[in-house]
Amino acid sequence: GYETAVGTGLELAAHALGHGIDTRSFGIDAGLEDQRLRLRSAAEEDLRGDLLVVVVQDDDVVRRHAFERGDFGPGDFDGFVIAFGRGRVGDFDLQSGCAGGRQEGCNPHNRFFHKIRIEVFPLFVGKFTIFPYIGIYYFTKIMDRQKIVTFGEIMLRLTPPDYLRFNQTNLFRASYGGSEANVAVSLANYGLQSEFVTRLPDNRVADACIDDLRRYGVRTDAILRGGKRLGIYYMEEAAAMRSSHVVYDRADSAFDTLQPGMIDWDGIFRGASWFHWSGISAAVSAGTAAVCAEAIAAAHAAGLTVSCDINYRKNLWKYGKEPQEVLPPLMEQCDAFFGTDDEYEKVLGMQLPQFAARDAAYRPDTAGYERASAEVAARFPRCRSIVFGLRSVLSANHHLISGTLYTGGRLHSTRVYDIDPVVDCVGVGDAFVGGLLYGMAAHPHDAQFALDFGTAACALKNTVPGDYNQFTAAEVEQLARGSVSG
Repeated sequence: GYETAVGTGLELAAHALGHGIDTRSFGIDAGLEDQRLRLRSAAEEDLRGDLLVVVVQDDDVVRRHAFERGDFGPGDFDGFVIAFGRGRVGDFDLQSGCAGGRQEGCNPHNRFFHKIRIEVFPLFVGKFTIFPYIGIYYFTKIMDRQKIVTFGEIMLRLTPPDYLRFNQTNLFRASYGGSEANVAVSLANYGLQSEFVTRLPDNRVADACIDDLRRYGVRTDAILRGGKRLGIYYMEEAAAMRSSHVVYDRADSAFDTLQPGMIDWDGIFRGASWFHWSGISAAVSAGTAAVCAEAIAAAHAAGLTVSCDINYRKNLWKYGKEPQEVLPPLMEQCDAFFGTDDEYEKVLGMQLPQFAARDAAYRPDTAGYERASAEVAARFPRCRSIVFGLRSVLSANHHLISGTLYTGGRLHSTRVYDIDPVVDCVGVGDAFVGGLLYGMAAHPHDAQFALDFGTAACALKNTVPGDYNQFTAAEVEQLARGSVSG
C-alpha cells in the first residue's frame, strides 16, 4: 500500500480558481485551512484524474475534500465520491458529473453519509458540465432525509476576560451562541446535516454570526433577514463559590419580533427528518411561541420527528403567560423530551428524586426516575423518548453529571462524570441534547449508545470555553466507551 497526501481546502480552492473553475460548483470546502487528509490504499489499480471531489467518512466524521491529480486506488473506505466527467460510482454511471451546491441533492453541506457504503470504482475525469446524473441525484436525495432542523435565537455573547466582573473590565470577548444553534453545531461536528432557522437583522454583525455557523458546517440557507438588531447577552464567568451572572439585552431583537407566517416551514422541512425546538423560543415572546406551534404543525405534516428541550428560563417569561400554560400543549405534539429534573418539576409540577452525587461512584435513583418517566409518558402518549439530564453542583468549578433515557417502557442509565475543573458550563445541556439527537438519528435502535454518547458530549463541553461543543463523534465515543482520565 501507499499514502497520498492532499492539500488543504484553501490550497485546492486556489488551484481550482487558477484554472477558472468555480469552487462552489465542486463543493470544495475552503474552510478546511488547517486540515489535511491522507488516503491509504492498497489497490493495484490507480485512480487518476484532473480534479475530483471526495466525501470520506473517518471515524464517523464526514469530511469533504477535493483531490487534485490523485494517484490513488479505489480503496475500501466508507464514503461517497462525486466525480466530474465519465466513470462509475457503485452501480451508477457518471455521464456528466454533479455540481454540488448548485443542484438540490448535491449540496456540499450534505454531511450524513456514514449510513451508506459505496464501493469506489476507477474514475477517469475529463471535461465536465453542471448537469447532475440521475443516479447521484437519487442517492443524495435519500441522504438529504437525514437533515435535522433546529429553531431558535442566536445571540452575541460578551464575556469579560480572566473571570473579571463587569465593573472591572473595559474589554469583552465576543462569541455567538444560543441553545438551538449550539445543538446544530454539535450535530454538524458529528457529521450530520443540520440546518439552523432563526431571524437576524440585515447588517454586518449578523453576517459575521452566520459566517460563524457556516464555519462549523451548519446550513444557514433558511435564516430570515429583517428586524432591528441582534440579541446580546453579557456573562460574568463563575469562579469558586461565585456563580455566573447573565444580563440579557434581547428586547426588540429580530427574533423577538418574529411572527407566524414569516418562515416557509414547508420549504425548510423538504428533505428533513427531524425538527428540534426548545422552551426558550416559546418564552421570548407571544409571537415566537406562536411560531413554535406553527413549526411543529408543519413538521407533523411533513412526517418529521419532533423533539423539545424544556429549557426553562424564569427570567424570559415576561409577556403575560406562564410556561405551565404555554409549554405542555406544545409538548403534547412532540416525540422526544429533554430536560433537567428541575425543569420537569417546574413546568410539569412533578416530584422527582434528587441527584446528590459527590463523586463518580454515586448511583442515581433509577427506580425513581423510571417512575417519573412513566408518569411523563402516560401524560404525553405521543412522546417515545424521555430524557433527564442530571447535574450536581459542588462549586462553580466542580460539577457531576449523568442522565437517563426512557423509551419503549424501559429506563436506560449511564455513568456519572466528575468534572473538575469546569472551564465553561454554558451550553453543556445543549451538548447533551446534541449528542443524544446524534445517537437517536445515527443509531435509532441503540438507546444505550445514544445516552452514553450524549452524556459524554455533555462532559466534554464543560472543558472548553464558549457556547459551542468542539468535539468530533470519534472523540465523544472514545470517552463514552473508554477511560475518563484524559
